[in-house]
This record gives sequence, C-alpha cells and structure tokens, in this order.
Amino acid sequence: MGAASIPKGGVGIGPDEMRAWLSCAQPGDILEYWRGHLAQALDVEERRTSIRDPRPVRALADMSHAAYRRGRVELVQRREVKEIAYLAIATTKRRFG
Repeated sequence: MGAASIPKGGVGIGPDEMRAWLSCAQPGDILEYWRGHLAQALDVEERRTSIRDPRPVRALADMSHAAYRRGRVELVQRREVKEIAYLAIATTKRRFG
C-alpha cells in the first residue's frame, strides 16, 4: 500500500496533484489531500477563510467528491488534536446510480 501526503503544517495539495494521484493510484493507496477544516476554508461568504482565491480549493473538493461518486476512492476524515486530515483511499469498487 502506497501513501502520499502533504507536508506537516501544509494546507492542501492542488487539483493537478490530485489528478496525477488519481491517474496512478492503486487500490489501498492513501492520499492526504487537505489538512484543516475544508468547509471553513471554502466559506468565503462568511469570511471565515484566510484563503485569497478559493477556486483551487473548490476544484480540489469537487474533484475528490467526483472521484468518490465514480467509485474511485473512499473519502475519510481523520480527526487529530487541532485539525482534520482529509484522506482519499483508492478502491476498485464502482458505484452505480
């Protein structure tokens, strides 16, 4: 089982890195694609984010959810002391519907 992850203290990977990982991930591979509070990072209207341009973050969230809907990954949140790690786990399962 392989794993890729963002550096400790990082926030997240970009859509290009997610796309590259999805293209070569084997069942059981794990990617930590975000660390922190993803919904809060996208909450531009409430100004609860320090991210200047939320478009790459939105693209990353949409891409991970699309991969989940297609059955390419399972999405998991791992709670840590002060933050949440968002993980994508490659799978061979396919969803229908």
